[in-house]
Amino acid sequence: MNVQLLESLIQVILSLWADEQLALSVKILPNIPYHSPRKLVQLALSWRLV
Repeated sequence: MNVQLLESLIQVILSLWADEQLALSVKILPNIPYHSPRKLVQLALSWRLV
């Protein structure tokens, strides 16, 4: 796994407005049978803050 690339992508995504982040998550996470894309984004963001 290319950690540096993933960290750069996370930085770019976090630089987007909240509605842009949500729109992106809806496009890249449409078929995940778990929580809603919004909850997944919130979870990912909370991990980033730890």
